[in-house]
Amino acid sequence: MSKSSYAPFSMMGEDRKEKIDAITDQSLMVYEKILNAPEAAKPNLMQTDFKVANSALTFVGRILQAESAQLMAFTVLANRAGKSKDFQQMISDNLPKIHLPEKKKLKA
Repeated sequence: MSKSSYAPFSMMGEDRKEKIDAITDQSLMVYEKILNAPEAAKPNLMQTDFKVANSALTFVGRILQAESAQLMAFTVLANRAGKSKDFQQMISDNLPKIHLPEKKKLKA
């Protein structure tokens, strides 16, 4: 399973998702290379390859965090504006991965 297929990369096109997957795969291969390297080679790999791989994965993490925050914000807005069927419909139409919770009626 590709990394961006289970992450909420909702605002990216498929070509961007493929690039993110490639960056993630390359970075994870660098981590694996460092783990499997002889002890004498690890310090050099940590000073060179690790810095690039770590920066790439940090970038992907920031994208994930921003996307998650955006989805949470839309969900909160939809929940608070639950009386507006038009607003709920707009959220459903434009953000199909968001499932709005049912409004519970309070007992008097």
